Amino acid sequence: MKLQINSALNSLVKNYFNILELEATASDEDVRRAYRRLVKLYHPDTGSEWSDPKKFHEITEAYNYLVDPARRRRHAAFINGVAKPTLDPEARQRQYEAWAKRQEMFAYARMRRQQKEAEEEAFKQTRLYKLFKGINQAYNYLFLLFCVAVICIPIYRYISQQELPESDQQPFIFFVFPILLGITFAVAGYYYLFIYKTDEK
Repeated sequence: MKLQINSALNSLVKNYFNILELEATASDEDVRRAYRRLVKLYHPDTGSEWSDPKKFHEITEAYNYLVDPARRRRHAAFINGVAKPTLDPEARQRQYEAWAKRQEMFAYARMRRQQKEAEEEAFKQTRLYKLFKGINQAYNYLFLLFCVAVICIPIYRYISQQELPESDQQPFIFFVFPILLGITFAVAGYYYLFIYKTDEK
């Protein structure tokens, strides 16, 4: 009777290490390497004879779980505990139910995240989003153009005044502040718009 309970419980538990064809001692790099290898084999869009949407979904689920080091350690400990034939069947059942509940919560969180990502992608295809994106880009370029103007206008005025008598000329220091201010805003704007925002995406 005890052996039957152990066997039934083992058949219910998802061993993510087995799904990714890994040992319980696998590292982060091992998990990523196994995922890349199996995805190439089972992805539905590969067109290979091994492509299997169900298997691909299972592999992705296992990867999303094991890629987190803390969850990977807990899963390894749980799998090793379930594999012990001496563990009390009732304790094994309680342990499995707690694990299954956590899996359900993780699955719901993944579903919500995927749903949110799908909604965001759908919104990005709307005309309203494209309009606001165009306005935002135009504003960004106008801001940079303004910064360039703040730099160029004082330089132009300083050069132009050289034709005036020296008594009518304004000192060079009068032009330095707006030039430095324009350079500061131009550099900060360029970094934010074309480096920070690009890295963020």
